[in-house]
Amino acid sequence: MLNHILADEFGLFTMTRDCRANVTGPDYQSLRQQLEVQCGQIGEWIDQLAERVRAIAVGASSTWAGLAKATRTSTDAGTGLSAEHVIWELLSLYEEMIVQLHAAREACTERYQDADTADFLAGLMEQHQKIAWRLRAEFETEGHQAWSAQPHSHLQKNLR
Repeated sequence: MLNHILADEFGLFTMTRDCRANVTGPDYQSLRQQLEVQCGQIGEWIDQLAERVRAIAVGASSTWAGLAKATRTSTDAGTGLSAEHVIWELLSLYEEMIVQLHAAREACTERYQDADTADFLAGLMEQHQKIAWRLRAEFETEGHQAWSAQPHSHLQKNLR
């Protein structure tokens, strides 16, 4: 379970890095800087998650190729995307991750009786929620309120 989350975080990192390198449009510079910060955060999450996996003696997936194959998230390629599309894609990924983290946290609590890992996952989920909130705010500031409601509609249903 944790290795799947590790793989999904790697997919999020790869997509964010891809988008950072290929974003276009008038918001290019500010979005590129924002994505650089997010890449750093995701890199830290990957390290923390790999440490947690090793701490509970599960064994972290060891290769980038293995992580890329194991990711459960799906995205558009990051080439030539407008800033709006980048935000949309990343918001969808963060919300997929929130659902996955919620399910894993519940499994740690109920099935595995592992409160420490459940707490770790709750903290990671909270960090993802903050970034998702910021990405939704980008849509609202750009006048895309209709789009901002759409990606997380599945999230509310899956968290019930």
